[in-house]
Amino acid sequence: MEQNFAIAAQWVFLALVKPPEFSSSIDEVDEFYADGEKHCRPLLEKAAAYGEEQGLTVQTEMLHGHPAESLVRYAADRKADLIVMGTHGMGGFKNLVIGSVAQKVVTYSKVPVTIMK
Repeated sequence: MEQNFAIAAQWVFLALVKPPEFSSSIDEVDEFYADGEKHCRPLLEKAAAYGEEQGLTVQTEMLHGHPAESLVRYAADRKADLIVMGTHGMGGFKNLVIGSVAQKVVTYSKVPVTIMK
């Protein structure tokens, strides 16, 4: 018996801009976020264009805040089915000391997570 499945999916491509560890003023934080958006916006647009060429329904979003916390909260709030994310793969001692965004997302997310190097 042959079965055909149609998958209707909406993809959301996120860029997360982490606030600076230290800043002397709110203006400096706003400038930091603006620089992050200036850098990330073209990447999001390029990814969205590629996704649409592949027939995907694509939305882009820019988030500010702690990357792991922001991503886990975003996925939970929107009842996402899956988180797909990349990792820098720093690993080793540095990963033990400072932690990894990908590891934190895997640990705290109630949504399944796929990590790509």
